Amino acid sequence: MKKNDFHPQDLRKAISEKRCIFACLDRIEFHVNKGDWEAARQAMNNLERSMTEIEHLQERKVDHDRHAHMNFLMSRSPVPLQSLNRNIN
Repeated sequence: MKKNDFHPQDLRKAISEKRCIFACLDRIEFHVNKGDWEAARQAMNNLERSMTEIEHLQERKVDHDRHAHMNFLMSRSPVPLQSLNRNIN
C-alpha cells in the first residue's frame, strides 16, 4: 500500500483501515490461541470489512485518475462547437 494508491482526501481513512487490519490480525491470533472461535470469527469479519473499504478507496482513486486523464485529453483536442451543433440538429 503506497501513498499514491489513494486520493489525497481518502489517505487518512486508508491509513486507519490499514491499522485496523493489523489489529484484527492480532485479535484473530489471540482468540484462536485461546480457543474463542466466536471472537476470532468476529475479528475476521472486521478484517474483511476493512479490506473491502481499502479496495473501495483504491477503486475511487483509479476512477478519479481515469476521469482526470479523460478531461486532460479533451482539453488538448477540443471538439469544435460547429460539429456539435450539426450533430444535435
